[in-house]
This record gives sequence, structure tokens and C-alpha cells, in this order.
Amino acid sequence: MSVILMDKDRLELLMQVATWYYEENQEQSVIAKRIGKSRSMVSRLLQEARDQGLVEIRVRHPLQTDPELESQLVQTFGLSRAWVLADPPNNYTLLLRSLGKLGARCLQQKLHDNIKIGIGWGASLHQLVRAM
Repeated sequence: MSVILMDKDRLELLMQVATWYYEENQEQSVIAKRIGKSRSMVSRLLQEARDQGLVEIRVRHPLQTDPELESQLVQTFGLSRAWVLADPPNNYTLLLRSLGKLGARCLQQKLHDNIKIGIGWGASLHQLVRAM
């Protein structure tokens, strides 16, 4: 079922249930009582909202940076900002993922409407795009 073709009442129900659960942190049992349905029905409605793209769940693992080294790089090279991954993983694949996540975080801080950016190509940039 596409959101575009979804019945308006169904769409409103999915949005209301998702709002109560994800934004207002109400328990499924409480929501079930509010709408006169079972808790398992609420669970199915929440899954449907996710499946339809009405709800997007992202898990963000914190990335530790090295502020001292960042400051030294800024001072030494006259940079406006530097980001340094603290304790990078020894595994190449995990390192690329961590760099991609840190790069995505940095890019999101710098992006604004009508900005022009140029990017190259490679495994690190692939991970950055995946992290966005």
C-alpha cells in the first residue's frame, strides 16, 4: 500500500499512533486503550507506519573526537575547523565506517540551502554517503 493511495482515515490513524508512541513516549497498551484496539494491533500499526515511510528510525552511535589534536591542527594549519576521530578502530572496514559517520556529521553541520560542494570518489566517501 502506497502512502499516496492510502485511505485518509488510515493515514491519520497511523500518524496519530506513531506520534503518541515515538514522540510522546506513550506505551502501546495506553495507545491501545485510547483507540479501542489491542496492543498487538498497535504494534502492527507502528510497523505499518515504518513500512510506509511515515516513521524513520536511525541509531546513532556516538563518535569520540580528539579536541586537543583538532585544536592543534586548526592552529598549525590555519584551519577554520578540524575533526579527528579518537581511538580509530584497527579493522579497516570499521575504520572506513567510523570515518564515514564522522564525515557525515561534519558535512551535516556545514550544509545549508544553495551550498555547492564537490566530492571525489572512494571507499571513505562511500561510507560518508551511507552514513547520511
